[in-house]
Amino acid sequence: MSKRPQSAFAAVGYFVDYTFQLVDMFWLAKLGPSVPTALTTVTVYVFIAMALNEVVGSGSVSVISQAIGAGDRQDAQAKILKCLLLKLGLGSCLLAPIFLAIVW
Repeated sequence: MSKRPQSAFAAVGYFVDYTFQLVDMFWLAKLGPSVPTALTTVTVYVFIAMALNEVVGSGSVSVISQAIGAGDRQDAQAKILKCLLLKLGLGSCLLAPIFLAIVW
């Protein structure tokens, strides 16, 4: 299989991931001047979360595929669990300041 179709799907995925904020900004800006400011603040957190997700996701693919290629199913399952827990931990760290700001 050629690499061109795979890269096209990845490009479309990244395009959708990073442009939905622009669409939100367009429509929500009609609600008032403070809404784009709030959306811009939240967008920073969203982009950081997406970047961390990509870093962990890209690294986990190679580690997990090596375990699967070696035929070690238990090791692959353990690595999948560790990657999911790492993503959950990073997501919790990003959500903690937002949650605390809402509660206090």
